[in-house]
Amino acid sequence: MKGYIGIMLVASLGITSCNSPSVKIATEKDSLAQAAMAMDKALLTDSNNQDLWVRRAKLAEQIKDTTGAIGFYIEANRVYPTPEAMLSLANLMAERKDARVLNITANTTKLFPSKSIEPHVHFIRGVYYSRIGNTAIAMAALDSCIRADYRYYEAYMEKGFILYDNKNYQQAATIFATIISLNPQYADAYYWVAKCNEAMGKKEEAILHYEQALRFDTSIKEAAIALQKLK
Repeated sequence: MKGYIGIMLVASLGITSCNSPSVKIATEKDSLAQAAMAMDKALLTDSNNQDLWVRRAKLAEQIKDTTGAIGFYIEANRVYPTPEAMLSLANLMAERKDARVLNITANTTKLFPSKSIEPHVHFIRGVYYSRIGNTAIAMAALDSCIRADYRYYEAYMEKGFILYDNKNYQQAATIFATIISLNPQYADAYYWVAKCNEAMGKKEEAILHYEQALRFDTSIKEAAIALQKLK
């Protein structure tokens, strides 16, 4: 349930990829493997097509090839850096505990000094420091993200995860509840409030919030399992 942020980054940046005439993206009839092969073939003859490298990286992410995706984003940024390619690369490196992420986020800020980029940079730094266990710096970075964009729900979620993992269940529940106050249909926030309540022995509150989570997202299987256990 601890979510990955790649889609969120692209959506919140408002970035869309232009269509490349040199390769056909996967359709319902095309498998991901076929799409990858088509892109690889196209890249052999058009290795300076930045958009194609980005699309190849996204495809690698789809098939859970994180190492490949990192390499493809590096190539995309070699051709020419864009906020999407740099932040996507940084995001993957943060999850991998790769210290190179700090140089990438610093360069992103330098190359693209925009207020729309700032919260993403803080967030990715927060994720990196959280993953390597430096919770103090992680929390500070996530707080900076929220100050830059108070509706950056994923930053609240990451703060809640840190508190939950450190068994600070009441504080974590408060953070997750803050998301609900900002977005009453944010299913994951209900789920994690429920987990906090369950950890604190608050059975009825946990049941209520698990039910709310499923009301807004029936695909949260963990919530359904937890409800079966508690009822």
